[in-house]
Amino acid sequence: MLLKPVLIAVFCSLIGALAQILLKKGTVDVHSLFDIVFNKYIIVGAILYVLAFGLYLFAIRSADVSIIYPVIALSYLWVVLFAKIFLDEPLSFFKLLGTITIIVGVSLVVI
Repeated sequence: MLLKPVLIAVFCSLIGALAQILLKKGTVDVHSLFDIVFNKYIIVGAILYVLAFGLYLFAIRSADVSIIYPVIALSYLWVVLFAKIFLDEPLSFFKLLGTITIIVGVSLVVI
């Protein structure tokens, strides 16, 4: 069944995007290696990346990598949305247009 690995890949892209936001948030006060090692945002972000990697392995074990890997590209959508919500980053017309293009492309690959 293809639906389960695809849904896992979507969840994986969500976790990876959240990890990226946490890493960005964690770099605000980084001035030394000590700051990196003990920064809670960086630690949780790294843990989420490992979790996303594990889920990705499970998904590609169960379905074609040529289908699953493009689904991971949805992380671009999540990063744009999360960056706007949590980091107050600007959302330009072209950023939105590029994100929509990615969604259309992923949909075409999965169909």
